Parts: sequence; structure tokens; C-alpha cells
Amino acid sequence: MNRIPATDETHGFFDQTAFEACGPETIFLNLGRASTVDHAALLDALDTGR
Repeated sequence: MNRIPATDETHGFFDQTAFEACGPETIFLNLGRASTVDHAALLDALDTGR
């Protein structure tokens, strides 16, 4: 498990590039730090089956 602080450098850390690198078996579980997730990229990945 990785821990990522909420900073300017980590804002949107999980972006389209990160989700594109995930395989079909990937489980993305975010237990905090909502600012580290690009929610539009996450929704796009879910909508397109990535």
C-alpha cells in the first residue's frame, strides 16, 4: 500500500495516463486524498472499460 500526501505536486496524480497503464485486473481503491485523483479521468476509464 502506498501513501501519498495531499500537495500541489500530487494533485491529480492518478490521471488519464495512470489509468491507461492499468490492466483489466486492476482494482483502484482510494481511501483518502481525493485531490490526488483526476475524477474525470477515472470516470472516463470506467466508462470505456479500462
